[in-house]
Amino acid sequence: MNGEGSSDAADALVMASESPDVRKADQPSPTSDEDSQPQHQSFLLLHNIGKRSNWGSLLRSASAFGVSEVLVVGERKLKTFGNQGTLPHLQFRYFNTLEAAVEWLHARDITLIGVEIVDEAIPVHHPQAFERSSCIMLGNEGTGMTAKQLQMCDRFVYTPQYGGGTASLNVTVAGSIVLHHFAIWAGFREGSRTGHKFDVAPVRSKLEQYERPTDQELAERMRLRDQRSARRQFDGDEGADGCGLVFVESEGEEGDDEQDRDDVG
Repeated sequence: MNGEGSSDAADALVMASESPDVRKADQPSPTSDEDSQPQHQSFLLLHNIGKRSNWGSLLRSASAFGVSEVLVVGERKLKTFGNQGTLPHLQFRYFNTLEAAVEWLHARDITLIGVEIVDEAIPVHHPQAFERSSCIMLGNEGTGMTAKQLQMCDRFVYTPQYGGGTASLNVTVAGSIVLHHFAIWAGFREGSRTGHKFDVAPVRSKLEQYERPTDQELAERMRLRDQRSARRQFDGDEGADGCGLVFVESEGEEGDDEQDRDDVG
């Protein structure tokens, strides 16, 4: 190789080392808002949870771990005590039946993952616990999942235990662990912090959303309009975004079907 060729190769090496595509491991590359959007999404399905006091805590975890939508099946009255003001940061979608919810998920290539201790369940920390956008469904605190729930799930995960003092975890704890592991697997961007707390995103008022909608809010408005139009064609409000739901934030309401146990896989 002649000297000129060696010089060109050296220049190319210097240019490559200065290229933004070649960076030190500890130097984060800048990302646009579009690049920062996660490739996969997480969803939470609320169905057959006996202790309604657990719903609010699950919603709080859903907000903390980046859940895109909360699917509510069968329950018109959603008790949200314990959500700690996270409701405005969540999107809700209502279904009359579990079959309708699963159909909606599969039409969007979303895996329904049951959190249950069954033989085929994968440890939640396993690299193959998740494959794509997923919806997390938990069983009843006392009796676990129904036969229909088990049949509807595409796969199962569970949280390994390392002590012998309890047979299973509280449903909120179990759900939170799974949602957290999915967020890590999917590469969700960690929220910003101030002092000893994470920053809470400001909530735009309804008037602001109406008068100065963002592109995302405009798209959501059109989607809701299409949902309302579709609902008029049949009875049942299947797939309606929050339609027909009543949020109850008070603690302890008569008629709650509380279970003696509070555990899930």
